[in-house]
Amino acid sequence: SDMARYVRGKSSLPAPLRELTILAVAREIDCQYEWTLHEPLARQAGASDAAIEALRHHRPLKGLPPDEAAVARYAQSLVRKHRVSDALFRTLQKRLGTRGVVDLTVTVGHYTAVGLSMAALEVDLEPGMVPLLPV
Repeated sequence: SDMARYVRGKSSLPAPLRELTILAVAREIDCQYEWTLHEPLARQAGASDAAIEALRHHRPLKGLPPDEAAVARYAQSLVRKHRVSDALFRTLQKRLGTRGVVDLTVTVGHYTAVGLSMAALEVDLEPGMVPLLPV
């Protein structure tokens, strides 16, 4: 889709933050397919092991690199509460710029929609994919 192409190719979000955002969404909605596909991509992009493991195991995001913690918190808040605090929005706007926050928001929305669609349609992992998310 145009949205998928935009999120993957034209988004201003740096790749490690984009992939961590996807993992945060996948964990929030327990989407095995999204997590299993994107965990290796997050590692290749340079996302920290600490952030990946914190998301995988629902651990607090304290002590993570600030940008990683901020995008993960943003994704979690949007999926859990359907809103984000003004303070978190402003923090990310300072770090990523307005376009970056828009791209972050679109990424959360896109992968939430994809993940929930996969859940409803009971999409299984591809043959040979080993599940990486404890559910």
